[in-house]
Amino acid sequence: MSVTEILIIEKETICMKKALKKNIFYLSIILVLIVVALKLFAPAVYAVIIREGKFLETTQCIVYFAAFVMAIVVAWRFWKERHFLLLAGYALLGLGLFFVSMEEISWGQGLFHFEQPEYFEEHNVQNEFTLHNLDTVQPYLIRAYMAIGFLGAFAWLLFPKRLQQQKIWRYLIPEKHLLMYFLPTFFIYLYLEFAPGIESGFFQLDHFFVARDQEPPELLLSMGFFFFVLGNWMQLKRDQSTGSSSL
Repeated sequence: MSVTEILIIEKETICMKKALKKNIFYLSIILVLIVVALKLFAPAVYAVIIREGKFLETTQCIVYFAAFVMAIVVAWRFWKERHFLLLAGYALLGLGLFFVSMEEISWGQGLFHFEQPEYFEEHNVQNEFTLHNLDTVQPYLIRAYMAIGFLGAFAWLLFPKRLQQQKIWRYLIPEKHLLMYFLPTFFIYLYLEFAPGIESGFFQLDHFFVARDQEPPELLLSMGFFFFVLGNWMQLKRDQSTGSSSL
């Protein structure tokens, strides 16, 4: 492939990449507006949508599992290119995404109807076969979600631009077009953690926000992880097509 052909491909790729990022960002805005509209103007429909075990939880499971598959594919590509640090990172990310995917459906408890261990019956706040709902885990869960939401939304601001320009970091830092997939999770858990103890001002919204309102932001979060991993897989494919190194 000639230098001219490579430059043409790279220019076309950059244009397509920018358009795709815009569409992904606009999708997040549209989804947030839909959720807000349902919450305000169709509360009965909204209540059905966020009900446990229904549409959102199943969708989250599917999206997280798809992200898991993509993460393993990316990890395999890094294995072939002998980038062992990123291989380890994406292997761990893939395992984490698989774990969350299975937690969303209680590891198939509703499908296979197996009996859960006695410990889970005594200590699981939702009486399910899930680790994240154990009473020993719950105190740390909200702040973990807050940290993930904040870093996913703002990591591109926290790291210096000269660092982000290094190719290795583009596979580790979510870009700004994914901001609205992570930010709602940060805000809803920030509210659930601190608002109940505040009795004045903006935070007098206990009648409006409830714990189940975490479900739409968590769906957006799963989509954020999916688009993050998918984008990096596409970047690897583009590097391969132009014959350039991924790092």
